[in-house]
Amino acid sequence: MRLYNVVTCTFQQFHTAVPPYIIASHRWGSEELTYQDVEGHLNTYKSGYVKLRGFLDYVRQTYPFIHWLWIDTCCIDKTNSVELSESINSMFKWYRNAAVCLAYLSDVDFSAETRNAEESSTRTEGSAYMSDDLKRQLQHSEWFSRGWTLQELVAPRLVVFLSRQWEVIGFKGRGFYNDTSFIAQVAALTRVPAEVLHDSREVGRVSAEQKIRWAISRETTREEDIWYCLFGLLDAPIGANYGEGSKRARRRLLAELEAVGSIAIGRAAVLTREFDERDPEFHDFPDGLRDDDVTGSEYQKALFDDARAHTEEEPSESVRRPSPETVRRLYALIIAQGYNTSDAVEMLREYVATGRIARLR
Repeated sequence: MRLYNVVTCTFQQFHTAVPPYIIASHRWGSEELTYQDVEGHLNTYKSGYVKLRGFLDYVRQTYPFIHWLWIDTCCIDKTNSVELSESINSMFKWYRNAAVCLAYLSDVDFSAETRNAEESSTRTEGSAYMSDDLKRQLQHSEWFSRGWTLQELVAPRLVVFLSRQWEVIGFKGRGFYNDTSFIAQVAALTRVPAEVLHDSREVGRVSAEQKIRWAISRETTREEDIWYCLFGLLDAPIGANYGEGSKRARRRLLAELEAVGSIAIGRAAVLTREFDERDPEFHDFPDGLRDDDVTGSEYQKALFDDARAHTEEEPSESVRRPSPETVRRLYALIIAQGYNTSDAVEMLREYVATGRIARLR
């Protein structure tokens, strides 16, 4: 684990006996730093430097007894594919073991002046101030919709939420002051139960499928990351392989979950179908192939008519009446091999027309 010293502004690698450290959580921007930038004092004009200095200043002022910071932008050498894959596998543990996680919400305006101006007249005894405007800003904050921030919310024992002005918005964690209205707001935004937010150990009681559902509607820059961001949360460190695509990443993850018993045998195929139905491309699939309740004759007619419309020759008698089970198995096999739904449609057309699928490996 590579940490950044907030006093000396230097990196140090730790393999054992990691010292207490603060960990950063944030929404990536367009000018983030790399390890090479910080190590070589390069590209200091980047806005990412302003954010890094903000984290450093906050740690120095608020936690003077902790000298180490971890931030994903520059504490991982992303030019090293082995280090990147190992870091993705370890990230949940790193967030869980941090003394504090600082979640910086750069799109939320909340200053000390704002708090002081309104808090005295609206605060009730024993509750923290939370205006309607702040609630609205939290609802629109990108931090709550990103894939990687899910584990950054759930894993740490304590999360301190900070506004653009580096003012405290609220807390998440066990044994610390928690305003129930703030926790309720975060729970509503993320679908993570309040009991998990109050105590990160409670995540162990949540099923693998439920954790996947927390993440599936979130957004990631790279398509594989919607599955990679779940490795730690699901205790399935199977390694990143950028370029494999979302479907292959999902297939590997679900296969691992079945293999270790985190989901029941057969659930991978069920979940695959469910998630494919969320994909806009899926809705181009012939109606007869989408509906689990459709009769065999409707399956056959949909396949036959679709194939006939796209081929010059009539489908042969031997293959023009595939059973519903054959259709389902072929579709599952094609998707499991990493093809998208558009490819699956074309390959099933080929099967109806010729009795074979040349591309199927």
